[in-house]
Amino acid sequence: MTRQLHFNAFLMGSGHHEAAWRLPESDPFANTDLRHWINLAQIAERGCFDSLFLADGPALWGNAKHRPGGALEPTVLLTALAAVTSHIGLIATASTTYNDPYNLARRFASLDHISGGRAGWNIVTTASRQAAQNFGLDDNPSHRDRYARAAEFTDISIALWDSWEDDAEIGDKATGVYADENKIHEIDFKGEYFGVRGPLNVPRSPQGRPLLVQAGSSEDGREFAARYAEAVFTAQQTLADAREFYADLKARARRLGRDPDQIKILPGLVPAIGSTEAEARALEDELESLIVPDYGLNHLAQILEVPPEALPLDGHLPESVYSRAPVEGMQSRYQLVVDLARRDDLTVRQLIARLGGGRGHRTFAGTPEQVADTIEEWAQAGAADGFNVMPPVLPSGLEAFVDQVIPLLRKRALIREEYAGTTLRSHYTLPRPPAQEPKRAPMAPTVPLEGPIRPVEAHRWHHRCASRGGGGGWRRRVAPSARWRGFRRCPVPRSMPDISGNGGGMVDPTFYRSATDAIAAPAETLAYVVAFDRSAQQPDALTVIDTDPESSRYGQVVGWADLPTRGDELHHFGWNACSSAFAHADHHGDLQRRYLLLPGLRSSSIHVYDTQPDPRQPGLVKTITAAELADKAGYSRPHTLHCGPDGIFVSCLGGGNGNDGPGGIALLDHETFDVLRAWETDRGPQYLAYDAWWHLNQNTLITSEWGTPSMIEDGVNPELLLSNKYGHALHFWDLAAGKHLQRVDLGEQYQMALELRPSHDPEATWGFVGVVVSTEDLSASVWRWHRDSASGNRQSGGWQADKVITIPAEPADPATLPPALQPFGAVPPLVTDINLSVDDKFLYVSCYGTGELKQYDVSDPARPRETGSVRLGGITGRVPHPAAPDQPLAGGPQMVEVSRDGKRVYLTNSLYGAWDDQFYPDGVGAWLAKLDTDPAAGGGLAVDKGFFPHGDEFRGLRVHQVRLQGGDASSDSYCYR
Repeated sequence: MTRQLHFNAFLMGSGHHEAAWRLPESDPFANTDLRHWINLAQIAERGCFDSLFLADGPALWGNAKHRPGGALEPTVLLTALAAVTSHIGLIATASTTYNDPYNLARRFASLDHISGGRAGWNIVTTASRQAAQNFGLDDNPSHRDRYARAAEFTDISIALWDSWEDDAEIGDKATGVYADENKIHEIDFKGEYFGVRGPLNVPRSPQGRPLLVQAGSSEDGREFAARYAEAVFTAQQTLADAREFYADLKARARRLGRDPDQIKILPGLVPAIGSTEAEARALEDELESLIVPDYGLNHLAQILEVPPEALPLDGHLPESVYSRAPVEGMQSRYQLVVDLARRDDLTVRQLIARLGGGRGHRTFAGTPEQVADTIEEWAQAGAADGFNVMPPVLPSGLEAFVDQVIPLLRKRALIREEYAGTTLRSHYTLPRPPAQEPKRAPMAPTVPLEGPIRPVEAHRWHHRCASRGGGGGWRRRVAPSARWRGFRRCPVPRSMPDISGNGGGMVDPTFYRSATDAIAAPAETLAYVVAFDRSAQQPDALTVIDTDPESSRYGQVVGWADLPTRGDELHHFGWNACSSAFAHADHHGDLQRRYLLLPGLRSSSIHVYDTQPDPRQPGLVKTITAAELADKAGYSRPHTLHCGPDGIFVSCLGGGNGNDGPGGIALLDHETFDVLRAWETDRGPQYLAYDAWWHLNQNTLITSEWGTPSMIEDGVNPELLLSNKYGHALHFWDLAAGKHLQRVDLGEQYQMALELRPSHDPEATWGFVGVVVSTEDLSASVWRWHRDSASGNRQSGGWQADKVITIPAEPADPATLPPALQPFGAVPPLVTDINLSVDDKFLYVSCYGTGELKQYDVSDPARPRETGSVRLGGITGRVPHPAAPDQPLAGGPQMVEVSRDGKRVYLTNSLYGAWDDQFYPDGVGAWLAKLDTDPAAGGGLAVDKGFFPHGDEFRGLRVHQVRLQGGDASSDSYCYR
């Protein structure tokens, strides 16, 4: 079935060819002649173009000596054109680098009202040094910085357009009520670059928001477009390049949870049209003959960021152009130009001629039939949803397209016969977006500053303004930030989370500002699982599992990376950075959730693996040795890892340099992975260590207790257990200062208080801890900690813990039990892991002994209610997986991980080598299971029969913790509600 395409008329003075103004038919003063623009708009509307588009820049365009460079301000000009047209969309370029969001949002909302819903904003970051110097800067900000600012700018604009609900205006003359104030919202936005209270002083416009357009094709540009753009103008020279760009951008949109069909991709086409091919070629030749070489040379030098004298007119581009680092200006256009020169073996003079027609867009000389054939070929090949038509000469080139090409496209059903709607969104078959109430987060007080802020991070552009006395120009907003030695409480919202994918520019899209954002993000398609060899005869490994149900390899091991050493015993692991980066002062724009750090519980080494460029093939980039960990932090036996504010927090069970204890927390750098120091400054009574997590906005860190290496590495020591020597307390700390505040003892009989799961709500003050066993009755339990509001003592702690779940032991025939349990005649549940869903609604409890995973509704965290249970394995049960009903399973649900949306639960079956051997002496095997649940329906658990990697798929290794691509329920903490 033929699909209807979208067409935009890109209008530019006398035409897109730089010499068009010199043709006899052209008016050299057309740029500022309103009658010229009215004529062009009405021609395009006669052709039923979806839209027309005006480019712009806050500096004189090119060299006015050789080409008309002055231009009318586009939103003003489009306002005039709105009055003489009725259907065609009106798109204007406006820079996020040299504007402010409030004024720009108001201008476009006004244009949308005046035009009856036909406004569109082409979002650009502006890569011109001349523009920078018009705004008090010596040079243009970096590519990365411009896109980071653009993200925040766009977020603010959307919030302002949505600050009026659709039915906020009432206009009740009888009561004197014009508007419902409850439906007009302040946005209270204070970010890195802007502070905007709102609301907008223009009611919501006919389209809800102007259509958002973007034209960058760099990595930053593509990622920005995938998140924001509804139409994309792109320069592509070849069909292959266009198809790659089209597929890539649609895939990025899908990854971000968007419908790819809601982004319309329009490559630029500069058609020189003649009744014959020879006539078209003659027009092309005539225009080329009128090019002023000096003008083209200077323009090319500006793109390549080299002096004009470095470019020999009749020679090829210097090799240094090909080998240089990426430019800071127009990165995608730079790449297009050098690729064109290399591919077609062009001299500089020939390159100037090729660029003169369309500045890198595809130029084409031919008959109307040939132009229509090209359009149809690209569309059918999956390279375009439409075209950005750029006539080389105006108005004649636009007239030729409308009168000669459009009729051919209509015969092929590639363009509309007439307008079906009245708004720009209706032309592009895009829905009207509903108003979204702005997310609010009050400014959090910061911790007092300790030590200097790094100048390059704290005020990245200050040096660029210094020569002008610091006056004027564009600066990053510098909010007071406390660096706990960097840490600060979560700030108010900044720009959207996004990332370039290559380490620059914008915030990683998997850094979620709130639990709600995390839940709404795209589902994981990969899971990372660590596996270890109990015998230490082969390397441990980082494995990759396909979790995409649409994939032919769903539930299979699709990636494998051996460690460089043996005998590490991988246990827990985690990401270098995550959503808590929003609490990391002035640094979240530079971080990515990219590296996985794998602590060796026995070796005390930490191996760092890079998940880019191929997430299925992570590669080793660094090993942190046991010696470095001991020398710099004083610890050994790294265990649990959390990406946190200002560093990676690694809880360690042992002391350094041969000392059994105390255990504690080592702080690592997010990006270099250097061991910085021990985190604690005053540990108080704390000696045993295990897990560590926090309430970011309460400036509180919590730690739990297991035992020192000598207490755990050879298995459970019955004498220590029955003497209640394992850990049984929680510790509460000042997160910013590293200072111990309070110890909360659960009772000495409650042995091994292990996994901590604080609420994901950043304003909440409660969480859960699992206790492995009670020496009174072999039961297991879950406790809720919470701030003791009655004590009123927030400075010294004021925390308490209550037991909210008790899981009893199950009687068993001693003959069926391992030797360690035979004297008791019962199977203890052995709660070895718990996990709290991101929405804080469901708690999952792993019972490694009885082979059960329990699900509890914790909407009221003080009163959990069991809602689901699944049994797999177990010391005596050995319940098989439905995918292999004749295969009894050893081990039991041990590590549990929950997807961000709460619909998928992943289980592995190994606890710790020596402990596996005690409780499953005939072998524990290796398996990974997935359970499905429906939070909206109140829970319940079902085993996924199609997902069961096990046995030989793990090459004889045992499997432990799972981490999900893009984050999971136990990886992230959030700054905002």
